[in-house]
Amino acid sequence: TYDGKIHSIIYKLNHSESEIIYTGNDKVNAGKYNITAEVKETKNYKGISVTNELVINKAETVLTLDSLTEYTYDGKVHSIVYKINHNESEIIYAGNDKVNAGNYNVSIEVKESDNYKGLSFTTELIIKKAESIIETEDITVTYDKATHSIIGTLNHNETQIEYTGNDKVNAGEYVVVLYAKETANYKEARKEAKL
Repeated sequence: TYDGKIHSIIYKLNHSESEIIYTGNDKVNAGKYNITAEVKETKNYKGISVTNELVINKAETVLTLDSLTEYTYDGKVHSIVYKINHNESEIIYAGNDKVNAGNYNVSIEVKESDNYKGLSFTTELIIKKAESIIETEDITVTYDKATHSIIGTLNHNETQIEYTGNDKVNAGEYVVVLYAKETANYKEARKEAKL
């Protein structure tokens, strides 16, 4: 199997009156090669010539994961990345480089090269929804005939906060519910505050 080293067919000879002469031997790259070994006739031994096939098979392409496969939405591009064990081919990605939350099928392909087998497979890139964070505080005011409200802030702009039990005029203690519905990239959130 291809390993970047020289490979050869080697014979042993049953005498020392001559040497083996090889033609087409000492190969590195994957392939099938006809190797001829010849021994010249000597005073005491007949000559001989034989041809055999040297086969160097293509090596396996090995990919090693070099990134996460699961992320949380943050507005940035996220990808699955692999390292390859040789430089004869490049990794071809399809369906990679995603921003929004979701589950994506990413196709990975490496073309067959002179010395390495090709491969292809599909894996999953997951971008989870981020947390919606509502920030607010309890407030205390004195009755003054005006409308008073709890105001919250949300850590994104994919939706707005919905209020239940807000906007009060009369004296009393009220529980205000702040709610942000689930969006494409953020989970839902709920928080209570006292007015």
